[in-house]
Amino acid sequence: MLIIEDEALIALSVESCLLAAGAAVVKIANSISASQSALDEGIPVDAAIVDLYLGDDNAYPLVQILSERGIPVVITTGDEIDLGDPTISYAVAFLQKPHADSELIDAIVEWSAPHHRGPLRSRASRSGKV
Repeated sequence: MLIIEDEALIALSVESCLLAAGAAVVKIANSISASQSALDEGIPVDAAIVDLYLGDDNAYPLVQILSERGIPVVITTGDEIDLGDPTISYAVAFLQKPHADSELIDAIVEWSAPHHRGPLRSRASRSGKV
């Protein structure tokens, strides 16, 4: 799993959540360039959890690159986004921050189920902690 998140406490919390849920390898990247470096390392990435806004950069192009590489993307953000933007359609799930750990795990588990490889699902939430 690749976590792309510029807020250190959120990234560590998501990492802890994923490890507790059984993820074998979790890599954190806090910027677009760090994400690209992580991908270039050749570490197998089963899925990516991507914050759409990293400092002054937006991760829309990164979402497309990940998807083109066959890596499922779960988008998380506390900001408003245009769900009609074609880049967003590459995501397998969208979670509005703050969200509960269980919502993140549910999104990953639901997507990875053999019967489902479908379009974006929005899971807007204002409760819970990342």
